Amino acid sequence: MKTTILQLHAASRWLALLFIAVMFASCSNNSDEEPLPDEEEYPEWTAEEEMHYHLICDFYDEIGPIDSENTYQPSKGMVLDEAKPNERSVESESYELAQKDFEAYLPSTENAGDLIKRDPNGITVSLGTLGSVKFSPASGEGVVAKVEISLKGAPEYTILYRHASSFGDNEQDFRNEYFPGDYVSFLCTYSTFDGYYDGTFESHGVYRTCGSRITGIVIKVCGNYMYVLTDHTHSKVYKDYWKSVCIHYNCTTINDWKEIYDAWHKYPDIFMDSYLLKECIVTKSLYDIMVEPRYYPMYKYVCVGGDDKELHHTLFWARNTVYSKTERISLENLRNGKFDRETVRYAYRDDVKGVNCDYFMLQRVVRSDQPKLLYPVN
Repeated sequence: MKTTILQLHAASRWLALLFIAVMFASCSNNSDEEPLPDEEEYPEWTAEEEMHYHLICDFYDEIGPIDSENTYQPSKGMVLDEAKPNERSVESESYELAQKDFEAYLPSTENAGDLIKRDPNGITVSLGTLGSVKFSPASGEGVVAKVEISLKGAPEYTILYRHASSFGDNEQDFRNEYFPGDYVSFLCTYSTFDGYYDGTFESHGVYRTCGSRITGIVIKVCGNYMYVLTDHTHSKVYKDYWKSVCIHYNCTTINDWKEIYDAWHKYPDIFMDSYLLKECIVTKSLYDIMVEPRYYPMYKYVCVGGDDKELHHTLFWARNTVYSKTERISLENLRNGKFDRETVRYAYRDDVKGVNCDYFMLQRVVRSDQPKLLYPVN
């Protein structure tokens, strides 16, 4: 009897310890809000920091190591005068259309209205020490408006909205060859990272031009460039003490999804024709997003920007760990022309949370990217 009692007491103590361990592990993994002992608390972003993040995503591509002089490069427009590399041009036939285009880049974040000033001279986004973006009327050589971009951590540049006729070299005009809904291939000249970052964000690798020949569907055609949707994406690996996480970047922005939505509904017959082409995989994905999935949907959201929102490292149990969030739009909202996004944790403490997202890039393709029309065949 005595042996049995001792065994029962031992079993009880073991079960109690097991229960405590399970509860501790549960709290460790599932408490999303409270910092744990020995963990540094990372403050939530201010309204200025939130706006800065979105504007960086909208106007730049990430091409280099974090916090270096070459982390970002301008992503909008094209350089017409090599003597003025910080002056880039995009098409617009009027000031009103230019203003509508610029407004689409302004995120509807919390308190965003306090940072945006509108007056007869244009629109100014003031972020204090984080910089500013200013839209205003302009003139000369077909120019109707300009955007002056000066954001902390990124090179300054100016976007000129100008008439298509002022670009010159009309024989090379993409509009003579391509149309929204066309299936094309091209060389990806965006930057990609070979290697990994450790838990302190130290780089172990190099950035290089991707160079892959990829396929996509044309969304918008301008004078000497076009925008092509592709499911080819780039990501960086972060290895900390607890986990290894693959973080996507330079993905489709809110403004990109608005362009995609508008193109799909403006040219439905052409997109549906491309969808029926068996080899056009990207259009099949776009059909699943915009109309309905052919099978049970693998994802219920599309990613916005990437998984690097609020990306930082901190101490968790005296060891560095990588934290990040991502933004996404539900397919249901996107089909109904609603672009409300939500923020969810991605890399968090000792795990990587599933965000149920599909990832795409809307790439700007120029003549040097060697585009080739696959369908329709001229």
